[in-house]
Amino acid sequence: MVQVAITEDNRFSTFVKSKKSEAYRDLEMWQKWFAARGIPSVIASTSSGYALYREGLIEIDIHDERSSVAA
Repeated sequence: MVQVAITEDNRFSTFVKSKKSEAYRDLEMWQKWFAARGIPSVIASTSSGYALYREGLIEIDIHDERSSVAA
């Protein structure tokens, strides 16, 4: 089992306040999507709410025109 660090550097989602919300179900869907692709992720409860954290998240400068991501 891989442990996923709970840090701002690998937080994938915004914070969700309630487990009974549509937004929390979205977190669960993303977690399943990552799991199906072998990407470790976890939904964690923090003082700010629930959020999805994942391994392998890299920083991308959206203003860097040299990015290799095609539009």
